[in-house]
Parts: sequence; C-alpha cells; structure tokens
Amino acid sequence: MFTFPISRILLCWLLLTPFVFLAAQSSSLLPNDTSVIRKVLPNGFTYCLKKNTFKSAHQVELRLVVKAGSLQEEDDQSGIAHFVEHMAFNGTQHFSQAQLFQAFKRSKMQFGPDANAHTFFDYTDYQLKARSDSLQYLLESLDILQDWATGLRFQPQEVEMEKGVVLAEKRERNNPMSRFQNSMNNWLSAGSRLVSRPVIGDSATLANATPALLERFYQDWYRPDLMCLIAVGDIDLVWLEKQIQEKFGRIPQKRNPQAWVQYPGSMRGNRNTLHYFTPVIPTASVGLSFKSPALHGLKTTSDIHQRAINNLLLNLVNDQLNNLDVVRQHGLNCNFGWQFDAYADLSNHFLLIDSSPALLQNAYRSALGVLIGVAKGAFSESELEQQRKSLIAQSKGMQGRIGAGLENAIYVSDLLNLYLHQISPTNISAIEELFSKAYAQISKTEIIDLAKSLLLPTNQSMVFLAADDQRKAAPDSIRLWAVFDSIQAIAHTILSVGDEEHLKPWFAEPLPDSAGIVARKQFKHEVEQVEYTNGLKVLLKPFKQDGRIYININSRGGYSRLPTQQVLVGKLLEQVIQQSGVARFSYPSLLRKTKALDLNLQYMLHQNEESIIGDCPKAQLEDLLSLLHLRLTDPYLEQIALDKVIALEKRRVVENLQNPYLFLDELHNRKEYPQLPTRWLPDESALEGLTLEQMKAVYTNRFLNTRDFTIAIVGDFAVDSILPLLHRYIGTLKEQGDHETYVFNSEKKSPRIALDTTIHILPDNKSVVELSYFGLSENTKGGYSAFYMMVWEKILEQKLFLELREKRSAIYHVNVGGTYIQGSDFGFKVLFQCDQGQVNSLVLAADSIIHASCDRATLASTFAALKTKFAPSSAKPSLSNTQDVDSWMWQLTADPENAEQMINAFHPDEVEVENAPQKAPHFPKPKGFRRELKNLVKPERRWKVVLMPLR
Repeated sequence: MFTFPISRILLCWLLLTPFVFLAAQSSSLLPNDTSVIRKVLPNGFTYCLKKNTFKSAHQVELRLVVKAGSLQEEDDQSGIAHFVEHMAFNGTQHFSQAQLFQAFKRSKMQFGPDANAHTFFDYTDYQLKARSDSLQYLLESLDILQDWATGLRFQPQEVEMEKGVVLAEKRERNNPMSRFQNSMNNWLSAGSRLVSRPVIGDSATLANATPALLERFYQDWYRPDLMCLIAVGDIDLVWLEKQIQEKFGRIPQKRNPQAWVQYPGSMRGNRNTLHYFTPVIPTASVGLSFKSPALHGLKTTSDIHQRAINNLLLNLVNDQLNNLDVVRQHGLNCNFGWQFDAYADLSNHFLLIDSSPALLQNAYRSALGVLIGVAKGAFSESELEQQRKSLIAQSKGMQGRIGAGLENAIYVSDLLNLYLHQISPTNISAIEELFSKAYAQISKTEIIDLAKSLLLPTNQSMVFLAADDQRKAAPDSIRLWAVFDSIQAIAHTILSVGDEEHLKPWFAEPLPDSAGIVARKQFKHEVEQVEYTNGLKVLLKPFKQDGRIYININSRGGYSRLPTQQVLVGKLLEQVIQQSGVARFSYPSLLRKTKALDLNLQYMLHQNEESIIGDCPKAQLEDLLSLLHLRLTDPYLEQIALDKVIALEKRRVVENLQNPYLFLDELHNRKEYPQLPTRWLPDESALEGLTLEQMKAVYTNRFLNTRDFTIAIVGDFAVDSILPLLHRYIGTLKEQGDHETYVFNSEKKSPRIALDTTIHILPDNKSVVELSYFGLSENTKGGYSAFYMMVWEKILEQKLFLELREKRSAIYHVNVGGTYIQGSDFGFKVLFQCDQGQVNSLVLAADSIIHASCDRATLASTFAALKTKFAPSSAKPSLSNTQDVDSWMWQLTADPENAEQMINAFHPDEVEVENAPQKAPHFPKPKGFRRELKNLVKPERRWKVVLMPLR
C-alpha cells in the first residue's frame, strides 16, 4: 500500500526546491483561484472541486481526506489509524476485495500508482485516479469512496491476515537509517504528541489488534465533519456536486463526537545537542537546526515577501558552500535547506556538514564561515543579481508550465491545503506574474537580517552523527558550540569576486580569422555545412526559438576504445573536466563567469561515443566558442578536481555495493561481460592509482582529434553573422591524433548458462530476490517484440503483486522490468523483497505465475492494451520547441556521412499541426511473440540471485 509517515523535520537534510513568491510593501491577501468550488454540506461533509481539462482529458483525481491520523490514536491504539487504512483494500460493505480490484481494472487504474492510500500524523488520504469519460465508471469510483467513508468491514479472518502485512511493513523500516531518523525526529520534537504517536505504530499493539479496536477508531473519527472529497480534472462539476450531495450528504452525524484537537508542535532550540552513534556509517555529520519564526504559511503578501528573502538566502549560501575548497577537494556534502510544517505552523533551516572524521573540523569551520559570512554581508551585488536572475528564470519556467496546462496534482495539493490548513488556493498565474517583481525588490539588508535571526542562540540546536568507533574521539557539545562562537567572533567571511572579473574577455586580443575552409555546402531546410582543413565539419541550422544558440559536438568511439588500463580514467574523465578550470581561470572563477554570462558547456565520454554539448544566449556565442577553444587548445585539468572525483567515486562504490539492487546489477555485469572490464565498479586500489597525467593523456586521445568530430549548431542566428566566429575559434583548432575508423560490433553475446546463487550481504532481516530471463530476440518481420514485452511486463507485475499479496505473503516490493543486453537481444527481470524464511515458497509461486502468464488470454490482453496505448488521439498533437531543437541536433550529428539524406528527410518543425498523421500503428497479432516468450521462460534460461541477511 506504500504507506509511510511524513516527518515533521527535514530528515534527509536535503535542500528543498525553493518556492518563489511576491514581495510587497504592504500586506494584503493573495489573489485566490476563483474557479475552485468549496462547500460544506449540512452534515459537516466538505467538498473542494476544480475543473481542469487541458492536461487531463477524461481523467479526474479523487481524494477522500479524513482529518484523522496517528495523532488521534488513544494510548492502546498505536498504529491503528494506519491499520484501518490497510483494511480499506480488503473489502467493504458493497465491494469484496476481488470486486474492488475488478473495479480498478475496469477503470484502468493500477493498484499503487492510481489506487492507493496514505496515513499521516494528522490525516488519512484515499486516492483514485478515475476515468471521467464514462459516468458508469466514475459513479463506481464514487461508490468506492463512499464505502471507504462509511462501510469498512473488519472481519476477524481479514484482520488476522492483514496483521502480517502491516507488521512486515514495520520490520522493513527497522533499519539503521530509519532508526536514526526516528531518534532525531523524537529529539527535535520532544514534548509534542508527535513523539508518542508514530504512524507505523507499536508491534505489540498491531499483533494483538482486534476487529473491535479497529472498529472503535473507525467509528470515532470517520465522520462527515472530519471528511472532505477533493476532485480535480476533466469533469462536469454540476453533475458531480449532485452526486456528492446524494452520496455523502446523507451520512449521519455522530452523537456526542470526540473533540478533534489541534496538537501543538515543538522545535528544539537553546543550543541543545544530540549525539548519535551507529556502526553502519563511515562518515561523521553535523546538522545545525535553526528555528525561523518569521516564515509562515502563504496567505498574505507579507508572507510572500519573507519567503522570497528566504529563497535568495538559500541560493547565496549554497552557491558558496559548493565552491569551498574542502568541499570540492574531498567531495563532501554541505547543504543549507529549510522546511515548513503547515500543521504546526513551524519552520526551520538546516545546515548539514557531512565529512570523514578527519576532515570534520575543517569542514565544520568552513561551512559555518559561509553562513556567518553571509550574515555579515560577505556577498557582492553581482552575486545577489545572479541569484535574482536564477529565481526569476524559475518563475518564468513555472509560467510556461501554467501556459502549457498544469497537471492535476498541483491543484490537488492546493485543495488539500485549503481543507487541512485553511490556506486558500491562489491564482497561480497571477502570483507567478509577480514573482520577478518580488526578487527585484529584495535588498541586501533584508537577506542579512534573516541570516542574523537564524544565528540567535535561542533558535539553534545541533545533531552530531558518527560511527560507533568515534565515541571517544567525538567532540562534546561545548566544543562544537565553542567553534561556532569563535568563528562568529573573528567575523569569518568568504571573499566575493568583484563585478569587474565577470567583464574580462576570455583573451587579451581576439584570435585572428585564419581558418582554412575546404568546402561550404547548402542543403534544404536552410542547412549549411562548412568543412575546415583541420577535419572539422560544422552543420548550421537557423532556428527561431528562444533567443539561444545550441551546440553539439559528437564523435563515435568512447572509452571502450581505450586500452584496458585507461578505461577507468575514461569513465571518470568527464567529471574531472566539469570541475576544472581553463588557462588563467580556476574553477571557482570560471564558474562565476559562466553563470554571469549564462553559458553551459558539458563534456561527456560514454562507452561508445564522446560529445560536447552547450548553449548560450545568442549575444554570448563568442564567449561560448572562446571557452571551447581554450578547452581544446590549452586544457587545464585541476588536481583538486581529480581528488574530489576520486573521493566521490570511493563513496559511491561503498554505497552502491551496500544497495542490494545496485549490487545485483554489478553481479550481472561481471557475469555477462567477463571480457570487458568497462562496466562494473572499480575497487579502491584502482582509484588510488589514478593520476592527473593519465587524465590528460585520455583527454588528448578522445577530445582533441578534430577530424573525428562533427559540430551541429542550431538556434537563433543568421549564418553569415556567425561564420567569422566559427572561422576564428573552430577553424583554427589544430588537428591532433589519427583519424579513427569506427566499426559497430553487433555480435550478440547473451548469457545462456543458468545462474543460481545466494549471497549474504544484507544488514537487516529481509531478502531480495531477482529472477532474470535473457535471450529474447527482436521479431525481424514485425519489429514489435519490444512493444509486446513492455506491456506484458506490466500485466505480469500486477499479477505477481496481487496473487502473492492474496496469499498474505510479506511482500514489500515487486517490480518487473525489461533489460536490453546487446543489440536487439533482451529479456526481463522480476525483483521482490520478502522475509528470509519465505524465499523458496515465493520463488516457486512467482515461477508458476510467470509461466502461466504466457497463455493466449494474457497475450490477447497485451495486444488489446497495445492498440489502446497507441490509438490515435482526438486532440491535435503539439510540438515543443525543445523537441524540435533536439530533433535537429540528432539529424545533424547522428550520421555525418549521410547528412544530406537525413536533412532532406522529414522534420517535425515543418509539419503543420492540422495535417499531422492521426493513424495508429498496426500491431500484428503476437503469434511469434508467444512462441519466443514460452521459450524464454524455460528453467535453463533463468538466473536466480538471492541476497540474504548477514550470517
């Protein structure tokens, strides 16, 4: 049921995506969304409705929200709110469990993505993504919601069987990270009811739960005055209101109902410190929490003004954190984030410093120095202006989404806040129009004042997380806070770069226009090709879009063509390039300059190709080309960048090998490709041996052979105007290295040997099972086997989940996914988690279901689903500019030898939307696919890997 508690504190210490809002001189209410219907029926039942058709034709999201969660539980009911929610899918007054799932299937709802429920501290949310093109199916969805509201049944045998599921879900969460998060949450919220009412509940209470206990909670809190129906989508609101009034308006009110209590939240302050030690982490972390009383829910323009100041502060601090030497050199995690809790009307900020114990003191001082420095004004007006531009761009992007038609989810969230927290849904378009004005009005002084308010001792608390072996060496609370005070006392600041550096040219003097041109060709569709004596071919396509120019430099080869001892270097090279500067510009300076000029340039070295992609405003094209010229003539790879990448890679290797699913991928790569040491994770000794000289050698080998590259430039330009720039910065590049001839190796090397192995690596009492089948070849006649496989996998996944769950097995997760091996040779994998003692029985059950799913009836439903999936749309297709640019880039760089033929072929930007094809593809009946599928699932073609708990 994928039910989980939402923590009141930012447990993962992640930086939240900033919101953007209006700044105003005087406080006034925000403009509301007048299209929202909100009414309360005489019995107290509430409904909130919004019509949204643009992006949701024939779809409607329905939510039954019950304002009761774990906070409403009595002392003997720990976990019962969550248990009641589970029982909603075991049958109701008018729907047995089988009838419920048949109803979901009729409405094309998948259990999980479309039909689900979640329990939180303060409410329970039942969700259906229903069809609105059929009143019959929509009425059935409303009937289900009505039964969940008033007709749940708690049959003794059903309650007993469901206990295994909820207890398994609790066991799944009993892992080291969850235990830390719970401890931290309880400590930060000490004194509030949140601590004593965890959503997942108490094991003893769940194990001894009776139908009467569940019924008591249900009768106390599932009542009309605590319920709301939310509907957003393509729907007749007049008809829907009538149905709601008939179905939910007749629910009787409770006599002498229990009082619903708004329980207050709490937040640590006054420099309290929590020390937490665990044996499962190799690093140490300091998390500083700052209460921020000035930030509240968004109801007035004053709230918005404060939030806008907050967003600028977040951007400024994180930009400086990312450029700290200790962060760059060692790949540390330093983030400044915040969270707002609408239920308790509390907000807090987090500064996270995650490091090895040896580096912690330096990292702690440096990160604190950034925050304190910003509070003392250690940022320039130019840096502030960059952040303003970044946030304004986010606002403009949101306006674009609104213009394209937002999906239902964002409106559902607004209506949920309206019911639960009395935060009225705003007119998003009107608010976004004021975003840019808000950021333009925020002063440097306002940002400094907010930062200072966070640094008050009464607002501060700290969490120190470390490995078990650090208990004796860990600094005590007094020492940690003493460092804080010492940094503040010496007014530590991060010096800012002045505006003048952003204006310096890349070169003291422009390069001379001395390119040797071999040929200049004109194709159809306003495409030109210029070929230089250094071997570079440049294909140009003027394209009126967004005032930007896009460049793509592509060559075939990649790190698979490197000698074996250089493969690891090649795999990590792109990361080192991205974090290195160029001649006369260190990485921090280069980063600031490219941000100021809005330049993007990325280098990618994949297994079979290398490419350079970039874009810029058309006025900055010379800056982008001159940067590219520097990268390709005077490269400067920094040792600090290599050290950071190696540190990050070491952490990634450790983390990935502790992740069972990534470990399975690792195991498959080693078994499938023993002859290619290019696909799996390196060990620590291989990483220790990497040198900057090796990086430079591979850089020269792969990126400086000009004759191997084709350049495509698409965007808002006139060809004649940019040719002089190309002659200066592209045509003058020196030809280096030998031209390579590329041969695509299409030889199939699919595994044909069964694998059956068990590996003990997991820290908790659960097992991960993978069943893999490889060796299915594409149907050369129809070419549709891959399409049949994708749909068949989804049908199989539903069968596995439902049939295994009906057996009441402790299944935590089931996933079925296709995997390509080489060329057109592919297969599928089944992954699931279960208790250790259930592995063998569940493997046998899964095998039986997989084999049974090769029957004609299942393949017939696959065929029907394909026809529906690819049926012609009644709406006229629309083509985005981004897709058009990508299409042109692909056409111009995919195969330089056949450029003319490709350019003259069909292009999406030149098709009139009205005349776009509306015919669905013809899928032949899958006779051959069934034969291949039955051959694929034979036991000798199956791999079974079981990851078990450590012995």
